[in-house]
Amino acid sequence: MRGRIHSRALPIAAVGVLAAVLGIRCGGGPPPIGPLRPIVDGGNPNVTGYVVKGPVAGATVTAYKLGADMERGAELGSGTTAVDGSFGLTLPAYSGDVLLVATGGSYVEEALAPPSGSTAGSTPLNVNVDFLGVLSGYAAGVPAVANITPISHLAYHLARFHVRMRGESVGQAVEDAFAHLNAHFGGLGLKDLDWRTVSPANLGSGGGAQLTAAQRAAVVLVGLSQWAVEISTRAGISSGGQVNSLSVLTALAEDVGADGIFDGRGTGGAQLLLPPRGTVTSSGPSATALDGTTVRLGLASAIADFVNSAQNGSGITIPDIGALTAALSANSDAYLFATPGTTFDVAPPTVTVASAPPPYTNQSTVTFTIVADDGPNSTGVKSAWAKLGDGTKVQGVLASPGGNVWTFSNVTTGGPNPYFEVWAIDNANNSGESVAVGPFHVKLPCLKDTVPPTIVFESSVASYFDERTMQLASGAVPPVFVWPPGTQKSPVVPGPGSIWKSNVRLSGGPSVSAAELEGPNAQNVPFLQISVPVNPATDAPISSVTYSITVQPSGPTSTGSLLPAARTAPAAQYFDLPFTSETVPALRTVTASPVGLVALVIATDAAGNVTTKQIETGTASTLAFHIVGAPLFLAEDTSYSGAGDGRSIYPFTLSSGTYGNKFSGSNGGELARVARFRVFNPYAVGVPFAATFASFVASGVEQWDDLVWSVGVLQWDIIGGGCEPVDPSPCPKFLNPNQPYQLSVGGPFSCEAASNPQSQPNPGVQVFSSNAGLLSAWNSGNESVAAQTYGTRFLVPAAFGTGPGSVVVYVGRAFGAFGLPPYVFTTLGNPDGMSRYYRFLQDAYLRGALVSQSSCDCDTSRPPICSKSEVHDFTQRRWTQALTAASETYSGGLSVTTYALVAPNQDLGEGDGAQTIPFAGGKTY
Repeated sequence: MRGRIHSRALPIAAVGVLAAVLGIRCGGGPPPIGPLRPIVDGGNPNVTGYVVKGPVAGATVTAYKLGADMERGAELGSGTTAVDGSFGLTLPAYSGDVLLVATGGSYVEEALAPPSGSTAGSTPLNVNVDFLGVLSGYAAGVPAVANITPISHLAYHLARFHVRMRGESVGQAVEDAFAHLNAHFGGLGLKDLDWRTVSPANLGSGGGAQLTAAQRAAVVLVGLSQWAVEISTRAGISSGGQVNSLSVLTALAEDVGADGIFDGRGTGGAQLLLPPRGTVTSSGPSATALDGTTVRLGLASAIADFVNSAQNGSGITIPDIGALTAALSANSDAYLFATPGTTFDVAPPTVTVASAPPPYTNQSTVTFTIVADDGPNSTGVKSAWAKLGDGTKVQGVLASPGGNVWTFSNVTTGGPNPYFEVWAIDNANNSGESVAVGPFHVKLPCLKDTVPPTIVFESSVASYFDERTMQLASGAVPPVFVWPPGTQKSPVVPGPGSIWKSNVRLSGGPSVSAAELEGPNAQNVPFLQISVPVNPATDAPISSVTYSITVQPSGPTSTGSLLPAARTAPAAQYFDLPFTSETVPALRTVTASPVGLVALVIATDAAGNVTTKQIETGTASTLAFHIVGAPLFLAEDTSYSGAGDGRSIYPFTLSSGTYGNKFSGSNGGELARVARFRVFNPYAVGVPFAATFASFVASGVEQWDDLVWSVGVLQWDIIGGGCEPVDPSPCPKFLNPNQPYQLSVGGPFSCEAASNPQSQPNPGVQVFSSNAGLLSAWNSGNESVAAQTYGTRFLVPAAFGTGPGSVVVYVGRAFGAFGLPPYVFTTLGNPDGMSRYYRFLQDAYLRGALVSQSSCDCDTSRPPICSKSEVHDFTQRRWTQALTAASETYSGGLSVTTYALVAPNQDLGEGDGAQTIPFAGGKTY
């Protein structure tokens, strides 16, 4: 490396946020520099710019023609700067080089402290020199920007030397002067700072060489201010008086203008001093002699001093300005300097991670590597260090000579702090140890955790609805499921009743999420939630939670990851384990239900600790997964009674004489149907069901009224003496009872006590009752074909497209006469001629008026003994019962239990909760 090495071990401290321009620590201060103000006068183009030391307010800026000898010529125009230092000039129609001169006005010296007790900035200083700027090659009619700054002032004097002493043109000399001064005062090699147009900016925290051009310009200006303060302090005079930024600038301009280089020699080779008439002494107050390091090491040191001072109100720290100060001090540009530059190193090495330690570990030692880089113009890295979690400091080992990779091998883990702090020290003893965490001081997380995670089963989390009671809202496709009001969700708990799911709802869907499970859970997925307590201060976070579920007794086994739960808590991580055909694919192929599942949960933390726990309770270690049939939708055909089905109880009447057919003849082996149901299946698979009756009763009531009429009159001899040409009475007078009657039409006579039956209504009487409900199932659309069955199951076919599969189910009683007498539809001789259902009771013969009496065949040999006859009229009264009213009623509940079909004639054998639909009705005949 060229030149001498100069190092400064400066304390580095974080500083506050910049209140205004860099250097103004408390209140007030110059206003920030804003956008240039456009100046338009009569439509002529203009020259705009800033006068900046701090922003110079109220200065008069005058534009002059600049002669070929760099002397000022005729005045072209003038203007006044605003409070932010901006100005605008309207020039006449002139083309050529222009000299800009700022006189008067005031500015704030950044490095000066405000007066004691003041909350404003430092007292503004008056501009008491001609402050110069140069605009070469100005073209009339073309707007131009030219700032007046300390660098433009130096550029004028440097260019004038080259014009006068070396015969260069003004344009070339000015261009060269700015090129070299821009490079020096802007950060060597960056080439992005042009002092002719730059507007020194307000500053925030930067990042070393990443300070912008405008920020670096502000840093250079404040360095001049700080250097003036330090000269005043060294001389024992008040800061901002004899020596200020502009008096320093005047001396520097004489230096570079005298011989074209910065060497501390003025006109005639005289040594330049500040204050100008001071004396350099080795003790006590002393003047400062300018030399070739003034704008290099001197300015770099002043910048560092300011940044490290209480006046620095910005967020910029010593490391932030390291690249700039190093470049300033080390510059060996022969155009500006006669001697080599000096290494100036105030920034510690930057540290980046090459291979990081694990952020969490259960090991007692770890190894990691870092890259330590002291940057260009530096003294080089001397050592790298790490502070361990217990506070111990260990030194890294350079991986290879001449390299920049440092290895920390087998460093001890653990301690109160879950991290390593790493920094480096350069050969100027700049250390990143006390710097805030950032590029010079890195913090590498490494928490030691040797304790396996604790797995907690959240058995109280109710996750899903038991699907045994699930119902369909309708028979439409796709199905919509509902549960009875008041149904509560159930938790998943090991034991005989762990999970009840329908075979059509085993899937959780294509992308089930924890938010869905813990929220709407539209697929009604049963899930188990687990928690793992985690103390962020001492525990590694959980990196994975997996499951292993084995179907009993011998497999298969499925594995996968639990879902990170939506539920959160400060000291725990939650995970969800859904039980679906995706997590347990064997659920799709089992042949019996319930399915026994042994589930293991494996939690691994980021440190590598592992815990395996079986899902179990104190009494059960197996989850019973019950797979039941899907619910069907049952709908009663309420119009069935009017359908005219001859195998039902409905198409019969008394008046037509068809009522008796309800009990006689053949019903084709079918039950006497009382109700018709449609059973709908909206699923893509067939659903078998078994049907029973929760209750059933059918009963018939008939009203048989007494109906009596006279058939005719007969004459009989009640004594039977034969004296009259009439038949003797079947019941002679001497008998008791002696009223003739017949129990069948034209049948034999019997005798009874005298009676006279009359027509009268009778109450209805139950004539049959049945508690044995029957059912039959038929194909929908072709009820001549019975529904498919196997065993005791009926099979409802799968849905097709948007139409549900269905079968028709009839319920009723047995067809038969129930032991009732035959039904005869006749007039039975009734003179009204109307046919009815009659039941003949008897023909009764009522003795009426005496027709004649006579004796005959007398035996006169003794006291006369004669045969006698006594003839009477007998009225034949036909006594019947006529069926005048009849009805049949029924009621009951049809219970349907569905099953999970696994083969054409096989199901899993476990039914859902029976769905019962009540029915009731009847018929009056």
